[in-house]
Amino acid sequence: MPDYSTYFRIHNRLDIDLQLQDDKIPFGYWEKKPNDGVVPAFSVSDEFQVKDKAVWPEGTEADMYFRGSRGDRKISIHVYFTCPWGNEYSNAADCTSDSSQLLCSVSGLNSKEPKYHPLNGKRTIVSIYSQPLTPSNLQRTSSSTDASTELSD
Repeated sequence: MPDYSTYFRIHNRLDIDLQLQDDKIPFGYWEKKPNDGVVPAFSVSDEFQVKDKAVWPEGTEADMYFRGSRGDRKISIHVYFTCPWGNEYSNAADCTSDSSQLLCSVSGLNSKEPKYHPLNGKRTIVSIYSQPLTPSNLQRTSSSTDASTELSD
């Protein structure tokens, strides 16, 4: 049976730890939730996985809400993924923030094969960073926590 799991990593380029506060998973269940959903500042998470139920394939779909704070600064990030069952629907992913000062993007989402299964975490990464990028942010994020380095294995 095909794997309709959703695999992804979070590249947190912020100076704030992000914590998975809430999730809604209408299709599938958590198979891997690294570090209890905490993504430390300036790091790339281990692989998250929402797995399809093995009894009857339904695909996977998940809404995840990450939050972080430092002093008066509070942020909220919404991440959405789906890897639907069958080939009639395409994979999809989205990331939004509650602040115009934050940018959130999804890259590597099986762009050549939108119906390819599973949604693979070695290529799919959510990047979250401050806007505008400051020289100190660029320096920290281009070091050992660079997504291309972390995802090359």
